[in-house]
Amino acid sequence: EVASSQVVLFSFVDCPWCLLAKERLAAIEGNEAWLPAGSVRTIELEARGRDGKALRAAIAAATGRTSMPSVWVGGRCVGGFTDGDMAPG
Repeated sequence: EVASSQVVLFSFVDCPWCLLAKERLAAIEGNEAWLPAGSVRTIELEARGRDGKALRAAIAAATGRTSMPSVWVGGRCVGGFTDGDMAPG
């Protein structure tokens, strides 16, 4: 899953941090050289049912974190909304 796009965002539909991450990525997608239009894939875990729970468990095993969102760039986890450069300011 993480290699399916330049940026993969694992998300919950009603998570405030997930919503902010989606907004931030939408604002920069296509406007940054490293993030051309169409290069962000959002995976809503609830919509996947049991598979979504398995994905969350796999993310936790790989990263040591269960919080969402989980943002992956180039196949590598860069954290969530409050990590790195996602949060404005």
